[in-house]
Amino acid sequence: MDSLTEKEKLFVSEYLRDFSTRKAALRVGLCRQSKNAHRYGAAILKKQKVQRYIREQVLQQAETLQAARQDAGYCDIRTRLRD
Repeated sequence: MDSLTEKEKLFVSEYLRDFSTRKAALRVGLCRQSKNAHRYGAAILKKQKVQRYIREQVLQQAETLQAARQDAGYCDIRTRLRD
């Protein structure tokens, strides 16, 4: 499997902040002009390896959030009402 470059990993990290290809491309420094940033970001998002990495990161964030909720004693009232 092809591995991501550091720029691609950084782009994904920035993209997951607000799901804006333009803003992520600008923050990572892929381009200097805002009008071209979306195009650069979109080109990265088309790559299958980047899409897989995004899925992995989203799942990892969801697992981390779930663990944090459990550690904080959060309970979903919907499960309590079913019992």
